[in-house]
Amino acid sequence: MKRSLRLYLIIILLMVCPGVTIGADFRDVEWGMSMDRVKSIETLKLKEQKDNCLVYALRLADLDTVLTYHFTEGMLTSAEYRIGEMRMNTTLYVSDFGKIQTLLRKKYGEPTTYQFVADESGACLSHGGLTIISLWNQPGTEITHVLTGSPLRTDHTIWYKSKKHRDIERKAEERKVLNNL
Repeated sequence: MKRSLRLYLIIILLMVCPGVTIGADFRDVEWGMSMDRVKSIETLKLKEQKDNCLVYALRLADLDTVLTYHFTEGMLTSAEYRIGEMRMNTTLYVSDFGKIQTLLRKKYGEPTTYQFVADESGACLSHGGLTIISLWNQPGTEITHVLTGSPLRTDHTIWYKSKKHRDIERKAEERKVLNNL
C-alpha cells in the first residue's frame, strides 16, 4: 500500500512539476534527453546553441567556467566543464585542479584511476610536460578530470560521459571521419 501510494505521489509530482527529474545523471538532466528538454531544465542563461551542443557560462568553485552539453543523434550523451580562469602563474592552474579535485572527491569518493604524467624535462605545465588525469566510474556515468598544458594553452576540463550511449557517440564519430575521407 505504501509503495503504490509513493508511486502515485511521484507520478502526480512529475505531472504538476514537469521540470523535476528523478535520478539525474548530471546536474538535473539525464542521459538521452533531447536538447529541448535539457534547455527547459537548465537554469543557467544559454550563451550559445549549435547543432549538437548547448553552451552556458558559470562560476564553478569561484572559477570562470563554460558548461557544454553534447548531443549525438538528438540525445544528450556527454557534458563538460571547461575551466577557463586565466592565470599568469602556471602553478595556480595546478592549485585550481587540486581545488576541483577535492570537491569531486567529496561528491564521488576516491577516483578509480589517478595519473600524474610528467616528461623528462621536469614536468613544466606551460611547456606541455605535465598531464594530470582522474577518473571516476559512477553508475551510468564516467567522469574524467584533466589538466594538461602546452606552450600556448593550459586545459582544465571535467568530462561527464554516458556509459549507455558510448556506442552511439563512437559510431557517430566514425561516420564523421568516414565522410571526410
